[in-house]
Amino acid sequence: MEGDNVTAADSTRTGGVVRGFMLGEGADAVVDALDAIFPSASPRVAGGQPSTGAVKIETTQCGPLGSDRWQIGLGCAVDTEPYKEPLVVWFSRPAVATVPSGELRVPAVAR
Repeated sequence: MEGDNVTAADSTRTGGVVRGFMLGEGADAVVDALDAIFPSASPRVAGGQPSTGAVKIETTQCGPLGSDRWQIGLGCAVDTEPYKEPLVVWFSRPAVATVPSGELRVPAVAR
């Protein structure tokens, strides 16, 4: 991941488990981090957002099973091809996702 606003990026391997993280500050860091995960998706910060906001992405991968935890301090959009594998998403805040059947409003999950 490249970009002047990225403050840290690293990964480690223990046996068959790979863990990584990315940390950064600002809209450019958010786009750079999402671009590293979705290189063909053209990620962008939602219009009208301030240029400041932090991004922290923690990843864990073990064979075909992966888990990501994203903390993004800006509204953002990522357009991807449809997933062929199961995908589970948990939101800590309300969100809007556009799916083939239309717009999906996702309420926050209570902790």
